[in-house]
Amino acid sequence: MSPIEDKEIIRDRIDIVELINAYTRLKRAGARYKGLCPFHKEKTPSFTVDPESKMWHCFGCGAGGDMYTFIEKIENVEFPEAMQILARRAGVELKPFREQDQGRGKERQLIKRINDLAVRYFGAVLHNQAAGAPFMEYIEKRGLPQDLVREYRLGAAPPSWDGIIKTFAKKNISAQDLEKAGLVVHSQGGRRYARFRNRLIFPLTNVVGEVVGFAGRAMGDDMPKYLNTPETALFEKSRMLYNMDRARKNIEDGAMILVEGYMDVLGLARAGIRNAAASMGTALTPQQVDILRRYCSKVYLAYDSDLAGDAAAMRGINLLIERGFDIRVITMPQGQDPDDLVRQGGAEAFRERMAAAAGYFEHFLEHCLRGRDSGDAAALRDVILEMAALIRKSRNEILQDQQIKTLAQTLGVDEPRVRSVMAQAEKRKPGAGPAQPEMAVRILSGGAVAEKKVIQYLFSDKARAAKILERLEASDFSDRKMRALFKYCAQYRERNGTLDPGVFLNETHPRDMVSIISGVTLTKPDDAENPDAFLDALLDKLRSDVKRRRISELKSLIVKAENEGDRQSVERYARELVKLKQEL
Repeated sequence: MSPIEDKEIIRDRIDIVELINAYTRLKRAGARYKGLCPFHKEKTPSFTVDPESKMWHCFGCGAGGDMYTFIEKIENVEFPEAMQILARRAGVELKPFREQDQGRGKERQLIKRINDLAVRYFGAVLHNQAAGAPFMEYIEKRGLPQDLVREYRLGAAPPSWDGIIKTFAKKNISAQDLEKAGLVVHSQGGRRYARFRNRLIFPLTNVVGEVVGFAGRAMGDDMPKYLNTPETALFEKSRMLYNMDRARKNIEDGAMILVEGYMDVLGLARAGIRNAAASMGTALTPQQVDILRRYCSKVYLAYDSDLAGDAAAMRGINLLIERGFDIRVITMPQGQDPDDLVRQGGAEAFRERMAAAAGYFEHFLEHCLRGRDSGDAAALRDVILEMAALIRKSRNEILQDQQIKTLAQTLGVDEPRVRSVMAQAEKRKPGAGPAQPEMAVRILSGGAVAEKKVIQYLFSDKARAAKILERLEASDFSDRKMRALFKYCAQYRERNGTLDPGVFLNETHPRDMVSIISGVTLTKPDDAENPDAFLDALLDKLRSDVKRRRISELKSLIVKAENEGDRQSVERYARELVKLKQEL
């Protein structure tokens, strides 16, 4: 019997409600069950289990999936161990799977060995007088002392396409093995070559200090500027926080500092500030937030980007709010990042900014008020609606009351009036009035409200699924998760000739798809008087949004082409622009 067949049998035999009820008490709520989420603190149940689809989802912290992902998360085990736990419960023997599990264990050990050797390889290149000279010049320019370079085991990848392959061949490690570790790329033409070339190398470690991957900063004009190891048996970027192994040992006053990049971490470490970790971009994931929660309750955000204007960053902040973190926002000088700040002003300059850091609510309220007329009643109402989105994210009722008081005092509006506006917005139903302001919608949903609704309709009915798959393409979705799920559904239909939601939702799907599916299918859809008419309107909206995004892109392309004197491209873009405007 194959592992896939085993997985299906286990899924059929186990009652997911009974399984999860052993960890958190569930109560029936219509056709589903609800309870307090076992993965984050909450007072109001937001954890939902559907016995029919055998999926679960928490609408508080965003976690979700099937019985396998639940056991992985609740027992803190990998998939093979989770499957063993469930197999014992279901009375299924997993002999073939054990052999497969042993194979994966060997692969993980192989990658660990390769990574340790790669650290030495990259380090040798960096400290080679000739090969490492341009990298050392950059390091000195950034003000990094050699003791820090050695502590963080920085290295360098030479420009060679096959240097690492030849070096590791002498150690009986093949190019195929290097590919498993993410150090070698296999081209479509069958050629294998080094992934990292002419890059400063940062070893990436897990919370216990094991090297699980690498990041490389381009020294020339190569793109992307930073390149990471791809997903391997050891490395998952969504579970990684750079420097977490050191930062967790140096927490100050229960707080950690979150920055965007590797050099920010190193710059702060040079200044003696050792409790900083990098999210490797502003978009925090639920897994990263879960890791943070193990070690601290307070977070300073020291990002150089505009948080309020970055939907991805905002989703990460929402996760921190939901987990009950004390969140402070460090305002950086215009055009500077933490590394720039400490290089120019030392640790004192950064610590002064930390001391003056505003709470997240005050920070976003100040941003929200910019450019608005404080005497305009409509403008004040918009501010209340936008800030209400953040207030509701917190599970702390006392904190919510404090934020409402702060909002009322700042706006010069009576507190009961603020609560009245918030209550009216809460009661508003689709079609009953104007939509909330753009920023509020973005904070609440990450800009994927209509797209998520379309996917809900896709899973509601076979005929609607066919209509949606015919009218849309994956590229029409701006939200990354919805785009990936739609593409998966389109491929499913191509393989099976149709997509019947009743069949689809009861089949086994890849782990990354299961968590997205659960978040969509377990959301309670808004009732519409005429669902099919509402769906048509949604599809029209998505297509219009695609055209508007292309119009904005074309305007930028026209300006660029004009600056470059490319009249042919200007005319081509202009014709497309006119056509799209006529279609809207």
